[in-house]
Amino acid sequence: MHNIKFFVLDEADRMLGNDSSFYTDVMNLVRTPGFPSVANRQTLLFSATFTKEVQDLAAELLKKDHAFVSNGRAVAANPLVKQHFVEVAFCFKFVVVSFVT
Repeated sequence: MHNIKFFVLDEADRMLGNDSSFYTDVMNLVRTPGFPSVANRQTLLFSATFTKEVQDLAAELLKKDHAFVSNGRAVAANPLVKQHFVEVAFCFKFVVVSFVT
């Protein structure tokens, strides 16, 4: 694990919320011997919402001079990000993913 350069959590609000069973797992992971310290990794947290509670909990994972970047809307997607959806039957998901570029 010492080679880890980036630690990424998507849906960080769900992973770190006090009512989440993942919080303990995430914290146990980052406290594992050999896991890079905050200073030796880049931590990226993604979520549509970051409550003050989640920001406080996330502080232990982040460098002291970290920044939270927001599009200024509490629960809206950034209009500059193009999103594409394809509904696929479960049995074809791996085939379809192989064509995504």
